[in-house]
Amino acid sequence: MDCFPENWADQASVLLITVVFAGVSLMFYALIRGGTTALIVIALFGVLGVGEAHHWIEAIQKRAYDPGLITSFAYVWVGVMIEIEVGRELVAHRRQRRALGVAA
Repeated sequence: MDCFPENWADQASVLLITVVFAGVSLMFYALIRGGTTALIVIALFGVLGVGEAHHWIEAIQKRAYDPGLITSFAYVWVGVMIEIEVGRELVAHRRQRRALGVAA
């Protein structure tokens, strides 16, 4: 069963491109803006890296090699490092705002 009629393929492609472009544009805006919004975008990429740990679970379940298992170690490691640094930056921002007397 198709999700939409075949004659809607062009409209679906345009909608997909529009949604992806808008999302990427908002992420760039958040990065340029800096502060907590930039950290949220960076943390999202860290979560995507950590999410690659599903290869470990699949390999354990299959008791065999899962395609992507070897590279997933690097992705998970980098994702964890990103999350650690984002956490440190968020704590530093919170301390700095408290020291300046700005509401958090």
